[in-house]
Amino acid sequence: MYTACGSAGRIVSFKLSPGDDLEQGLIEVCKKYDLKNGVILSAFGSLQSAVVKNVIAIPNVKYNAGYGAPIELTGPIELIGTTGVICHTDEGEILPHIHITLSDHSGRGYGGHLCPGTRVKITVEGAIAEVDGINMRKLMDTERNILVFRPEQM
Repeated sequence: MYTACGSAGRIVSFKLSPGDDLEQGLIEVCKKYDLKNGVILSAFGSLQSAVVKNVIAIPNVKYNAGYGAPIELTGPIELIGTTGVICHTDEGEILPHIHITLSDHSGRGYGGHLCPGTRVKITVEGAIAEVDGINMRKLMDTERNILVFRPEQM
């Protein structure tokens, strides 16, 4: 287990436009305000497409699980909710870990780990809170060959 304690700092509000990539848009918001440690407070709106991936069983790997292939959904899709953390590498690259909840026109629900290619239909609006006192790093887990979240006290 890794833990660290901090406090909420600045709140950055945003509105993304039609055609914007949701993940890249959030990264650009963070770059604009030099926000490298944060949490998504809220984000909602409409999407023309969504790309998510979900955890699946994978035998003979650590934890016997990992992410499956991306699932592509076509819209219009309602973005009901967004949750996640804003992290960074030691080199300063912003790497958010974000999950989204979706609903289609029939009311069916979907969700998962946000992937590139998720595009805004009309608007996505929301807010990100900067976290003070916690270094929200992503470090390489050599056993799984993936970057993992590692909060550290500043």
